[in-house]
Amino acid sequence: LTTAIMWLPVLLAGLWLYAPFVGGGPVTCAFRVVGGVPCPGCGMTRALTELVRGRLEASLHYHPLSVLTLACLVVAWAYGALAAVRPVRPVSARFVLMVLIPFGAVFVVVWVVRLWHFMAAGGIPAEFGRPTWLG
Repeated sequence: LTTAIMWLPVLLAGLWLYAPFVGGGPVTCAFRVVGGVPCPGCGMTRALTELVRGRLEASLHYHPLSVLTLACLVVAWAYGALAAVRPVRPVSARFVLMVLIPFGAVFVVVWVVRLWHFMAAGGIPAEFGRPTWLG
């Protein structure tokens, strides 16, 4: 019960506390490390960190789907918290696929548009480029 109710506030608090360090650590994204290209979720941690700090414009700069992602996390948390305190109808696998497949497709479309935009603007910006620990 406590775990189901506490995971989102702990995540949000973690993002809040992580804000001063965001962007300064090593990059662990395989797309960036191996290919030097941002992945579909590139910038999401930084975007959510900015979002929980109330900086919408900066959040959308790092990833345009940050608000939608946070909304999905809140809905999933609310359902889990409700399920922890009273019986609820289980979510069907079909419903989950009906949500996840379009959500994933939107991520891929946004990724392709962002890559095209980066290339049209002269290249991948430094904050989305090579991992900082490779120099």
